[in-house]
Amino acid sequence: MNTIIQSNKRRMAMLKHSIKLLAIVFFIALPMTIFAGETGKITGTVVDKENGNVLPGVNVLLEGTSMGAATNTDGEFVILFVPPALYNIKFTYIGYADVTIKNVRATKDLTTNLYSIELTPEAIEGQEVIVIAEKPLIEINATNEVRVIRAEDIQNMPVRGYSSIVALQTGVVSAGSDLHVRGGRADEVGYYIDGVYVNNPYSSLGGAGTAGEGIAAAPARGTMEVPNTALEEISFQAGGFNAEYGSANSGIISATTKEGREKLQASFESLTDGVFPTSGNPSAFSYGYNLISGAISGPLPGINAIRYSFSGEFRNLDDAKSTWGSHPVYTGALNLETGLPANGEEFVDANGNGVWDKQNYWEINGVGYSNPLIGPALETAEEYVDANGNGKYDAFHISGDDIEYKKGPLPNNGSTRSMWNGNIVVNMKDFIGLPFKLKAGGSSFNEERSSYIHGSSLFNYYNDNGILKLRFPKNESSTSTLYARLTGALMENTYLSFQVSQFRDQYEEYDPMFGEGKGSFLFDDGSTSEAYPFLQYGKRYDYAAESWVTPLLQTAGVRPALVDSVAQFDFAGRVWDDYTKQDMSYLGITGSITKQMGHHELKAGLDIRDYTIRYYRIAAPIRLASTLQQTSPYSSAQKDSLIGTSYDTDENDEISGEEYDTYYDKTIFDAYMNAYA
Repeated sequence: MNTIIQSNKRRMAMLKHSIKLLAIVFFIALPMTIFAGETGKITGTVVDKENGNVLPGVNVLLEGTSMGAATNTDGEFVILFVPPALYNIKFTYIGYADVTIKNVRATKDLTTNLYSIELTPEAIEGQEVIVIAEKPLIEINATNEVRVIRAEDIQNMPVRGYSSIVALQTGVVSAGSDLHVRGGRADEVGYYIDGVYVNNPYSSLGGAGTAGEGIAAAPARGTMEVPNTALEEISFQAGGFNAEYGSANSGIISATTKEGREKLQASFESLTDGVFPTSGNPSAFSYGYNLISGAISGPLPGINAIRYSFSGEFRNLDDAKSTWGSHPVYTGALNLETGLPANGEEFVDANGNGVWDKQNYWEINGVGYSNPLIGPALETAEEYVDANGNGKYDAFHISGDDIEYKKGPLPNNGSTRSMWNGNIVVNMKDFIGLPFKLKAGGSSFNEERSSYIHGSSLFNYYNDNGILKLRFPKNESSTSTLYARLTGALMENTYLSFQVSQFRDQYEEYDPMFGEGKGSFLFDDGSTSEAYPFLQYGKRYDYAAESWVTPLLQTAGVRPALVDSVAQFDFAGRVWDDYTKQDMSYLGITGSITKQMGHHELKAGLDIRDYTIRYYRIAAPIRLASTLQQTSPYSSAQKDSLIGTSYDTDENDEISGEEYDTYYDKTIFDAYMNAYA
């Protein structure tokens, strides 16, 4: 038995020496480039209330946690690495009444000083003194300009999202989805969520705002956000911050989310602006605002050492800008196939395509080819009734009386947003006996947006599975974080923190027709290829199982102006002349050692990130259509037309499949290069 005890003692001694050696090596090896902290510190001095003498050895415990400390010979105590939250702190000492201070707030990167805590000699056994902590008016322990917005304040604020909350602070100016601090640029502000840096690697922008608001104004944007119910506190620093925030110049915005506590907690919230009818009040409109939010946190059943916190939010807006002005509405009937006014002159639809045709064939080198996708060849125009006697066919006619200006929500200008946040905290002391804590979690933010364009608001429709929709640009954004953080004490007053994190930001902006991959590429002989989108000018027909129609693909200089009141509006087929897709991410490793030396704190650490940046953009898709119209490639059936060209390398004057593929790929490549340029 004695041998076993001595063996265990030797193992424990070796373990202590190993931990000390690890701490020394880690402390010496790390460069002095430290990362953003996610915890705070609580200090104070315990004294005898009657004579003012300091009391050493007083036990200090954060109730509901395993965190605490004991006062030193000067009666002082320090509790490091305290996650931001409200705590009840209990002081116990033999011969003195217990004292509990309630609602003590720990704040990230700051010290909460309780100053002098007085214990009274116990006159009655079991006597306890309860003190309610007061919220400080200013953060006197901050060495720079720091403002902390806490959970109890956030729940009473009429705005949602941490970036919107920070926008209310002095020194901050909001411009669209960007925040400017003390006159600095938007990319000079650093954003953190649970210690994860969430600025876009390409643009250095962060925050959420409204993705797509001011669409195409910036090629890349940050779009991270978390539910209000998940926020424990928001720390805003307007300059003078520590060296650990080396990636920012004008400000730091850091959001910390809630952890699970010792008791099960749950909340639910639902908001809408559509409860009461608005038809009788011309000044009251429903913008289709609907929001559902919920949160749940607590310990795992039967395992108090493992705690969780999860929250989610879904929001829909029919009009994301809540416009007060008026917008035009065409009050006449529309042709459901073409998106054009349904009041044109009557005609004989010889080929059954629903649109009047002057002729229907493609002429190549004097040879006419019928278009099998449209119908039989028409060498002459289809017959029509010239109702107004002007000698030409009129597909439609519009007067100023057909246009009405209405107030209220803009059509097809909505957004759908969903987000979640969660974490699991494991107190490893209960499992392996070491004072370490493991926290793993993440966040996700997703939004789809359609943006109103005034010039396309009357007639620029497209047919989406039988439903006419205005052809406004769309964008989709998706941002996510994942992290795992290990924290704990290496030795007395020396703490380790090590974190692995992943961040990803995706964004795509597109014309709703081309962005969803509908249609196909049309060759000169009328055959099609599914490999490339159909992008030629002229009348458009249904090339996707009668579910997608683009009647007129307009471009500069060809838009008809029938009457002055509608001359500024595009007809069906106008393209949103921009396409952007990005996928930015990084994998990060961060670590630090913090040493409390008397009243001073020494900290060293590292921050390593491996970035992946993918960015793709066609700044002028209309040029792609123009190039393919002017130099449309031959189909595989027409490849013999290439005989005698530089692609003909066959001695028998035949074009092989490989030669045709080279020609076809180069033609498409040149078209895209023209669009890039």
